[in-house]
Amino acid sequence: MSAADFKDTTEGIDVRFSDGSTDNFSLVVGADRINSETRNFITRKDGNIFTGQTVLYSGSVIWGVAFNRNYKEIIEVWDNNGMCALYPVTGGTVISFFRRAPKSFSSPPKERAIHIRKYFSSYTQPVIRKVLEDLPVDIFFDHIRYTRPRHWNAGRITLIGDACHSLSPLSGMGANLAMADAVGLAQLIRDSDDTENIPFRLEEFNRKRKIEADKAYSISRVRTRRGMAAPPGSWVRNIRIKQSSWKV
Repeated sequence: MSAADFKDTTEGIDVRFSDGSTDNFSLVVGADRINSETRNFITRKDGNIFTGQTVLYSGSVIWGVAFNRNYKEIIEVWDNNGMCALYPVTGGTVISFFRRAPKSFSSPPKERAIHIRKYFSSYTQPVIRKVLEDLPVDIFFDHIRYTRPRHWNAGRITLIGDACHSLSPLSGMGANLAMADAVGLAQLIRDSDDTENIPFRLEEFNRKRKIEADKAYSISRVRTRRGMAAPPGSWVRNIRIKQSSWKV
């Protein structure tokens, strides 16, 4: 079940859910990721600025593959076609494949394994070769995008996390920003004795958080451009990156 619509009332915010039910809240927090319906409502109130104008394409795409083998450290391997990264998680490892690609690029489920093997065939590291040989059927794919709404709140409705400041995974800052949002919002709620002043406090909270998010956005754009650089830029990048030994 998800939120389908919002309506300001004198008592708070009426929320209509996808199953047809409704409820009233004194505060609504949109933590509904990059395809945020909450953000769509806020941007409509902000002068008919719709999703297409608040979500920007980064120029790169990502495939994600989960497998059972456990690794104890994050490993990144860069090439002229992009980057492969291994991320240890509970119960296994996730490997992400990043590649430069135009906005029109698509990778349907039936073609994802073919695409990964094609674009990353030059990677010779044993663990990546093993993954390429044993790719599962359920491979995640998406375009890497940024969210850039002008405002993060409308009255008692506010955004946090990727709904208002998604970054490229190559930046390594997205989760930190989201956690800082959550902590700051929790402190705001704790310190708000009078619920009538919450909209004003949300305005101030979002102005301060947006300063940090804008800095992270700029850094993320630079890191993504450098990371996805074509030769000769990728040659310079590879020289600057410290090479780690493989532990298989």
